[in-house]
Amino acid sequence: MVYRYYGSDIDEIYNIIDQILEEEEWIIGDIDFNHIINVQDIVLLVNFILDSSYGFSADVNNDQIVNIQDVIILINIILNN
Repeated sequence: MVYRYYGSDIDEIYNIIDQILEEEEWIIGDIDFNHIINVQDIVLLVNFILDSSYGFSADVNNDQIVNIQDVIILINIILNN
């Protein structure tokens, strides 16, 4: 899911994806890739779980499963910052 994209041009989609993949700084728990970890990231993470889908950005503990453990870790990240 690419949140930075608005439109329907496939080349533009690929360009946005390339930009995201080339970013040097990944912030664990930043599910919407806005460089801020907040409640919006928790909402998106819960949506991944409810949709039974997987997203590498939502897999906070990197165990190849998006579940409640990721939510707990993300909440702890937010509370400790």
